[in-house]
Amino acid sequence: MTDATPRNSAYALHNVLSELVQQGTETYDQAWKRTLGVSPGSAEFARRHGEVVNLVVTIGQRGASLPAGDYLKETVESFLARWYDAVVQRGAWNSTSNAVNGAVHPDALRMLLMVARDFDHTFKDDGLRLNDAKINALLEAARNIRELIADGELPDDLARQMLDHVNHLEWLISKVELFGDHPIVREAQAITGVGVGMFARVAQVGKTTATKFMTAIGIIVAVTAGAAEATENVNNFLESAQGVYESAQEWRDIINGRQKAIEAPRKAIEAPQDADGGSDDGNVVYLEGEPEGKDENEQVG
Repeated sequence: MTDATPRNSAYALHNVLSELVQQGTETYDQAWKRTLGVSPGSAEFARRHGEVVNLVVTIGQRGASLPAGDYLKETVESFLARWYDAVVQRGAWNSTSNAVNGAVHPDALRMLLMVARDFDHTFKDDGLRLNDAKINALLEAARNIRELIADGELPDDLARQMLDHVNHLEWLISKVELFGDHPIVREAQAITGVGVGMFARVAQVGKTTATKFMTAIGIIVAVTAGAAEATENVNNFLESAQGVYESAQEWRDIINGRQKAIEAPRKAIEAPQDADGGSDDGNVVYLEGEPEGKDENEQVG
């Protein structure tokens, strides 16, 4: 990672719009295709372009969090619609009369850069910065999850969710100098959310698979938490995850035991009868703990 990595959402949006403008007289759809790497109209374009829209939304949220009358708040409110229009252009994207370099006004870009610098002083985001070691750790975790998916070791629905998140995470990492750290952290945390919610199901697959999966999730937790000692953070997480695994196994055993207890008397009751129409042993079957007759002290009527 280089110093060119945008430190906040305003810097990131300035990077994206600047790259868009560099496409010159190209139409909007051509410029976006070059900037995001996929054609407008595709599902993947919607996902990637949504990241740019989210930058505008985040800038607006930060501006809204400032006190009334604050100059930075008023600046954001004044220009937010113009920045949004630059991202979601109102004209026909494939029209030759709608060149991208005319859609993004230089004043809007200059003001965006000013807001980005002010955000640096107003909001302290250095705790979320990802250095090369953390980026590599995220990529390693993504590879481990991808291997589990490729080997068919995860439930199908979980595998599909994870593959979608892993693909997007890897793309965001490849574009870190365009979008910055924050979208990467958010997507990585989404993987954590899905993974933690599925621990119990993964535990049923097998301990080796569960351990590999939990290790990958633990690495992501350590990186996105911004811990100074990632190893300690991972170990703490894995200890908790191991507890989840063992609890899941215990509950599975309990449920299986209860199921057997339910099925045993049913099988006895359904035992085949002999030729005289009686059961094989002629005995009445009682559930465990059920009395075989009335208490002698129980009064009738």
